[in-house]
Amino acid sequence: MGTGSIRVPSPVFASAPPIHMIELIHISDLHVAAPFHATERRFWKKRVGSHGFGFMLAATEAVARIKDAATYPVYGLVTGDCAADGSVEGLALSRQFIERSKVHASGVVFEVGLALGPLYSAVPGNHDRFGPAPIQADYKSFESEYAGNLRSKNHIAYGVKRKHARIRRLPSLDVVHSSHPDTPNLTAIVISVDSTELRPIDRARNPFGIAAQGRVSHESLKFIDAVMEDVRAARRVRLGDGTGRFMDLRGRDVITIVAMHHHPLLPPAVPLKTATVLLNAAETRTRLRRAGIHAVFFGHEHHAFIERCAETGLLCVAAGTLSKYGEALGNSFNRVQITHERIVTERWSYHRGVFRPQHSETWPRDLTS
Repeated sequence: MGTGSIRVPSPVFASAPPIHMIELIHISDLHVAAPFHATERRFWKKRVGSHGFGFMLAATEAVARIKDAATYPVYGLVTGDCAADGSVEGLALSRQFIERSKVHASGVVFEVGLALGPLYSAVPGNHDRFGPAPIQADYKSFESEYAGNLRSKNHIAYGVKRKHARIRRLPSLDVVHSSHPDTPNLTAIVISVDSTELRPIDRARNPFGIAAQGRVSHESLKFIDAVMEDVRAARRVRLGDGTGRFMDLRGRDVITIVAMHHHPLLPPAVPLKTATVLLNAAETRTRLRRAGIHAVFFGHEHHAFIERCAETGLLCVAAGTLSKYGEALGNSFNRVQITHERIVTERWSYHRGVFRPQHSETWPRDLTS
């Protein structure tokens, strides 16, 4: 299991008293492609664009600022579209950027990278499923490239049977503990699900939707129910190491998070697009709330926002694109701090070569508040 951490506040929060917490960096929609150093590359008659190197450099510096002020490591949530074209090269470069402080590409070493090491959870986006054409058809490349990150997960321990179980390792969970002596019992459970699993009937009903539509599978929703039943009733989660052992959660303050790519909710001002919709969004919101999930993190539309769903109370946290070039909505990522009482979300936005904190909100942990 990956282990996350808490930290004392960075200079951004220097005016506040020390708060001990679990801290997350939420990034999405990197759209990485080769060559890595390019400003942009376009695919399929120039309809699909890739990253800009300057955004990668600025993100490196911003995350380093956050980590340098920390006494403990931060934990990363990567919610899909790591690659622009689903290529092996793009996925490999994106993983290097996430895990390391340097990226090796085309015989050159680039001094960029978030250096999260193993402390992150990653889920695929629709772009990560692209093959020779911009349709969701490749269900192996992402799992193969990110196997090291997915290997420790435990969907098998919960009896989720997959057609390609040796390759497809989602849904899964990871456990992030606070390691600060002031909050030793604070724990976040991160459940990662694949929202790119379109059914054959979905593809038949809307052939144009196979590029960007999504669905959270019945198996993934059952997995979430099973995990949360263990958390609520038995105060434990099953380990995925093949031993049948459990992690005891008795006496721990547990917050539960789901990470996915497609958006289960959009703000009222943002029009719903048939081509990019999560087909069972309403069902997903209802099932997550019924299971007792506190928050869901996602990307996909490149529209950064944080909103509590009026019908369910579920906290929905969307990240914009971290590094796609030419994005009209701008580039951003989220910094999230979790304490016993609240969730603090902060959007870091790109402006004139630098990511800076722009918008911060505080949310109560209680879903009904």
